Amino acid sequence: MFFRIFFVLISPSLQESLQLEQSVLLKLKQHWSDSEFLQSWDLNSSECTWSGVSCIDGRVVTELHLGGKDITGTISSTICELKNLTFIDLSNNNISGIIPVSLNDCSMLQHLDLSNNSLNDRIPGELFGMKQILNLYLNGNMLSGEMPKEISSSQLKNLNLSENYLNGSIPEDIGNLKNIVKLDMSHNSLSGSITNQLFQLHHLRHLSLSSNYLSSVIPDEMDLFSLYAMDLSHNQLTGSIPKGFRYLPGLHALDLSYNQLSGDISQSIEHLRPRNTLRLCSNKFSGRISAEFVKLTYEENCFDESNLCSTSKNLSVPVLPSCSSDDEVRKSSRPKHLIIIISVVGVGVAIQLTWILYMVRKHWWKTKKQNVKDDMKFISFQKLKVTTEDILSSLKDENIIGKGGSGKVYRVVIDQTGNTYAVKSIGHGENSGGRHQKEFLAEVRTLGSIRHNNIVKLMCCISSLDRKLLVYEYFEKQSLDKWLHGKKRAASLGQSSTPALDWRKRLNIAIGAAQGLCYMHHHCTRPIIHRDIKSSNILLDSEFNAKIADFGLAKILSRRDDDPETASAIAGTFGYIAPEYASTFKVNVKTDIYSYGVVLLELTTGREPILRDEQMNLAQWALQRYREGNSILEALDEEVMETSNLEQMRSVFKLGVMCTGASPSGRPSMKEVCYVLQSCRESNI
Repeated sequence: MFFRIFFVLISPSLQESLQLEQSVLLKLKQHWSDSEFLQSWDLNSSECTWSGVSCIDGRVVTELHLGGKDITGTISSTICELKNLTFIDLSNNNISGIIPVSLNDCSMLQHLDLSNNSLNDRIPGELFGMKQILNLYLNGNMLSGEMPKEISSSQLKNLNLSENYLNGSIPEDIGNLKNIVKLDMSHNSLSGSITNQLFQLHHLRHLSLSSNYLSSVIPDEMDLFSLYAMDLSHNQLTGSIPKGFRYLPGLHALDLSYNQLSGDISQSIEHLRPRNTLRLCSNKFSGRISAEFVKLTYEENCFDESNLCSTSKNLSVPVLPSCSSDDEVRKSSRPKHLIIIISVVGVGVAIQLTWILYMVRKHWWKTKKQNVKDDMKFISFQKLKVTTEDILSSLKDENIIGKGGSGKVYRVVIDQTGNTYAVKSIGHGENSGGRHQKEFLAEVRTLGSIRHNNIVKLMCCISSLDRKLLVYEYFEKQSLDKWLHGKKRAASLGQSSTPALDWRKRLNIAIGAAQGLCYMHHHCTRPIIHRDIKSSNILLDSEFNAKIADFGLAKILSRRDDDPETASAIAGTFGYIAPEYASTFKVNVKTDIYSYGVVLLELTTGREPILRDEQMNLAQWALQRYREGNSILEALDEEVMETSNLEQMRSVFKLGVMCTGASPSGRPSMKEVCYVLQSCRESNI
């Protein structure tokens, strides 16, 4: 209604204003002449029909949606001659140079997204004086210097300055953002203490200051009534965990890991009430807390083993001291006279126990082979209504659904609940050289500590001296390998097979697997590399959502940079192994990206990773077709190729070629892969 009244009042000059807007947009087209997306802007049609331009009532330009349009160059100072702009999105382009002060002239602007470009120099203070701005995204650039000291944009709700090179301290005026809901300043070089003003923002729900150089103590006075998630990890914070955290009723996730916080862990945790996630690892806490309590209380957690103990006699991986006998955990809180009494009594009890333990141990060695089931250790990672006996009684030959170098996989149905699980049985093997034990521990340590929708869930593990069992969620659709190549294999044997996967499902599977890998590479405390990504290790649920499986070869990297680490031996599957890994034993996240690229080529061509008729692998064959240009069309899978999805298939094929490039540095990151695939899917919605 406001705009209709507005147009009536200014109708005499309306035509002149509209012509000015068209002229400004054509100047922007000329300024960003390299962008093919803008080539459709011309005088033969109204600017309100141009791609990326939105208008009110089909007349006044109010929004520019130009994110991810391959725009290069700088931000033109003429953009705010479009006086009625409320929305500007220039994200995910190749824009460089500075952020012009003239953006302040967009007096009605509510949304400004300049993220993921190559903008540099300082952030103009004028941006934080804009009265109407609600959303400001400057993340993923090369902005440097200190944050503006004067901040008066009281309406601002979302501010993202992450992944830049900002330094200096957090300004006191951050407290003027009275309506801020989400604030992200992570992955910069901010230093100094966290200002008390930051913890007085009543509407703040998400706060991330991770991966900076912030020091001193965490402010104790907190009026963060709406806070849902806080991440202060990877800084240099000291002191104890403040009691103020107990007054945050809606807190869902708290990450204080990788700092220098101290104090007794059991006393510190009393102040914390997050409902889902608590990460306190890599600090300087003393004392111990029950590992079982941690797992039951926090779905996602990170605690140092030195701060954990066990209340369960069955807990064996990792080996933890018993909470009941670890007296030094609580020593500081006990009166000295109690310690003396307990010590005296303990000496007497120890003498008796020595003889008893000797007899028990002697008897145990005689009978251990007859009591394998009693020796089984059960560790649950999810809430389960299943026992060791339920699992063991179902490990029959008729339930085998797969065999591999490590052992057999069984389909187990629990009668009481009707739930179905996949159980991998790993035997020691005389010729394994301890390999199976390492694979078992790799699976437990990796899958037991991570949670993601596109990574298979490890439900529990069961172990004894001569047998290891891993219990996973079961997927009726089984593996991607079966759906891509099962038909050809079955045809060669004269058997029936599964139907071909349509392209839409294939693209969604590619995106799901990419998101799982992206989580492993970029969002875990330390990057995790899988080392055996292949189509048979991508499982599919009933809706064909991808789940990365088989972490027996996974490796947790010691640092976050791209410098490769040396592996003791080559791991993986022929056809998926990156060339530099095979020749140098050096691994990093780019090793996984090569393997994932082969999967993309399987999805787009329908071919297996080794082309025996061509005497080359799929990555080599695809590169040949890519270099020949016109041969890309011939390389695509005819079973699913249609006119409507041809461009998507081409794009994913080219991405597969990039991921399997000979040079690791030339391969994209999983963040970049996810962005390309998401853009590809959205282009055809």
